[in-house]
Amino acid sequence: MVNTSSTLTSILDAIRFHKANFLIGKLDSGISVKGHMFAPQIGMEYEFHGRMERHPRFGETFVFADYKASYPKDATAIRAYLMENCKWIGPEISKRLVNAYGQETLAICKVDPERVARETSGLTSKRALEIAAMLRNNEANEELQLRLTEILHGTRVSRRATARMVELWGHEVPDRIRANPYELIEAIEGIGFVTADDVARKVGYQHDGLPRMQAGLVHLLKDLAFAQGHTAVPAALLLEEAGKLLDLSRAAIEPALKVLADNRLIVIQDDLRAIASKF
Repeated sequence: MVNTSSTLTSILDAIRFHKANFLIGKLDSGISVKGHMFAPQIGMEYEFHGRMERHPRFGETFVFADYKASYPKDATAIRAYLMENCKWIGPEISKRLVNAYGQETLAICKVDPERVARETSGLTSKRALEIAAMLRNNEANEELQLRLTEILHGTRVSRRATARMVELWGHEVPDRIRANPYELIEAIEGIGFVTADDVARKVGYQHDGLPRMQAGLVHLLKDLAFAQGHTAVPAALLLEEAGKLLDLSRAAIEPALKVLADNRLIVIQDDLRAIASKF
């Protein structure tokens, strides 16, 4: 049985499985969670949005579609976070840090590691810099998730596809999408022209851009080749269908067709009277 959508806020206590950015974890409340997450951090507090499911074998599991992360604020949770993510930090040093800086421990460790090393006995400058780097990296990961949510929210792109983008391109994903959303078609399984065009509209990509026209033409040729069994199609028909798909004139689209031919992605026969697909 699946309950209605709800919110669950808790600290991630254990990672049971994390592969291809898919997480199965356990919260400090004992509840299991599963969903796509780029870089889960034990000890981090998460606000999950999703539904509770009851599995016949594993019991209650919260299946999240989205989440928001924040650093722990409780002293015990901060200490646990440091000890989990900085293996060389034990109970004593984590206690000294929390006693010195309280709820601001992680913030201060991130922005002023030299001060932390100077004021904390047993903590070298090198170790303090490592803590700061770890915290900045985690912050960058969360910022990446926020940027991707802003770009892809409301589009047809699945969280699985988003996770694959991050696997391939890391922190370059938002910039690559904005530069050419049609690159997603060949790079990410499950994303076709319609979905890429959806993303392009979301990021304000130029309506008559060459990558858009090329992607639309390739989409139509593949459709004709695979769905209708054609390996060649009259140019007039292709350009007519492309005009409908792209909402552009034949004159605007023809140069894109010639670029595809120059790049040997298609073969033009008889001076545009027939287009042979190479897909």
